[in-house]
Amino acid sequence: MKKYILSVIFSLGCLFAMAQQVEVLTVAEKMPEFPGGKTGLNEYLKKSIQYPEDAKKNATEGTCFVSFVVSSTGEVTGAQILRGADESLNREALRVINAMPRWQPGMQGGETVSVKFTLPVRFSLTVPPDKSKKDKK
Repeated sequence: MKKYILSVIFSLGCLFAMAQQVEVLTVAEKMPEFPGGKTGLNEYLKKSIQYPEDAKKNATEGTCFVSFVVSSTGEVTGAQILRGADESLNREALRVINAMPRWQPGMQGGETVSVKFTLPVRFSLTVPPDKSKKDKK
């Protein structure tokens, strides 16, 4: 009888734990949005990224692909490097992503949901030419 009661308690505990897990979508009806949209995200990255001194010294450039989840409350969680560049650039990309303000959460079926994102963070010491100047010539 004790074994039966213990197995029922264990099973109920497992069901409760599974119910607590949140489904993370890769696509939602309404995707999460950074405050100010794409323009706001670009401005945030420009303002927040501090090029690591060792990377400047070694003229290191590259793109870090950072994966993270925008939770149903808009919080950025679980940031990790999927494909990185130099270690100092990877650390800086993670620092900036983890410091992001809350996003407007994604929506699915009228409810807020958690959505996984992958964001490329480009580190470049050279300034790309301005397209508008190119078009005028």
